[in-house]
Amino acid sequence: MESPTHGSAPIAINTLGRFEVLLNGAPLYFNGKTPHKPLDLLKGLLGSAGRGIARHVLCDALWPDLECWAARQALNTAVFRLRRILGCKQAIRMNGEELLLDADRCRVDAWDFEIELLHSDGPEALLRALRRYHGSFLADSEHPLAFDARERLRRKFVRGVLQLGETYARRADLNAAIDLLHFALDAEGTSEELHRALIDYLGRAGSLAAGAAAYQRCHAVLNHHFGAAPSQATDRVYRNGLPRRDGVARGEPVTARGGTPPDPVSRDLKASFPARG
Repeated sequence: MESPTHGSAPIAINTLGRFEVLLNGAPLYFNGKTPHKPLDLLKGLLGSAGRGIARHVLCDALWPDLECWAARQALNTAVFRLRRILGCKQAIRMNGEELLLDADRCRVDAWDFEIELLHSDGPEALLRALRRYHGSFLADSEHPLAFDARERLRRKFVRGVLQLGETYARRADLNAAIDLLHFALDAEGTSEELHRALIDYLGRAGSLAAGAAAYQRCHAVLNHHFGAAPSQATDRVYRNGLPRRDGVARGEPVTARGGTPPDPVSRDLKASFPARG
């Protein structure tokens, strides 16, 4: 693949944030029972970035309990059925012991995202590429071949966002950096790196209350999804965004009477959100 096809292909497949197949612009749907195995095969091919996947890999992933010969027969049946579903025999190509989607007949949003990201030659192009990312790859799927692609795409998205955010920050356009991070967290809300960058930019902008709220959201998200608290790096970025008080440098722990250091996050959140009454 050399460049994105942008909807020119008769088969369009959306994978970022949702799974959707469009045939000549119309969403694919089934009147009766959903053909899960052919669709699982399609999902297995989507994470390859246009490259082929070995038959034995697909067999092991989709039919782990079958003998080798039975799994290969099941794969052949799934290929036949998937071609019928897509209405195009040439959409699924066989290259020796590999299967792949034909990039001339199938447009895949994840592939477009990676290609545009690779060829982005400035902030505007990078922003256009990032806006193609609407969420995690096959987010609702537990497909065994989806995890590696999901993580690869997530890393590329986060890296691109952080790069563009720093470009805005160097231009002293912190509002653009903050807006970018809000957009990014809508797509990848569990990324601590993105939460940390937002907290950082809010601190640089002097938005104390917003920074505290962003930290609180980060803490809640990480606790809900991973049962973890923000890392020391995130705590440090948050503390460094606070103003100096009582002659104590930012980020420097303050020891309470009795020798017990108060929790800096709890202390600063209370300062940002005074009790009502």
